[in-house]
Amino acid sequence: MLTASKTLKLQLRGGRENDEESQRIWSSPGIIMVVGLVGQVAAVDIAIHGDLNNRFNFYTNQSQMYKGAETEKNSPVRHDDNNAVWGEIKYRLWAELSTEDGKIKGVYAIELGALRFGQSDYPKGDGAIYSGDGVNIETRWAYTDFQLPFVDSKARVQIGLIPFCVNHYVWEETVMGVQLIGSVSGFDYKVAWDRGF
Repeated sequence: MLTASKTLKLQLRGGRENDEESQRIWSSPGIIMVVGLVGQVAAVDIAIHGDLNNRFNFYTNQSQMYKGAETEKNSPVRHDDNNAVWGEIKYRLWAELSTEDGKIKGVYAIELGALRFGQSDYPKGDGAIYSGDGVNIETRWAYTDFQLPFVDSKARVQIGLIPFCVNHYVWEETVMGVQLIGSVSGFDYKVAWDRGF
């Protein structure tokens, strides 16, 4: 848990610097405003998560699998050569900012990869060659998640680039949309409007 505190300094002055009466007139509402705002400040929880995959392949015996494939139009790996030796990274990082009670949450996630060392023919950029200068970071999630006010049972609304799943056999993808996820008397439900295209 990350805890931070801030100090608020408020200095109000009247039209002239030496005018004490003017300073007192402006200071009183300022103090009342600051005291009122301090009561509204809520604690914020910040959580940072990550999935850092580093993968390497030094040998494969799968090249023999293609020897009988006469109809193969592409050029598969027919011999164990340098293409069978590779290293790659796939990093997924995400941050969640939420109120202390968890009723409001913001989520932002990025993904880097899967980038093979030295490979430069990515459709999104040349991130795996010298200096890593290509465009190779993508937004994975970016959404706001909140509990509906005045509802005692689970009734959470997610808006933005959200992970959406009908079930893992039909459709599971990240998509722009709005969804209401809830539970009533042990019955879980999801109502969504999502636009994939």
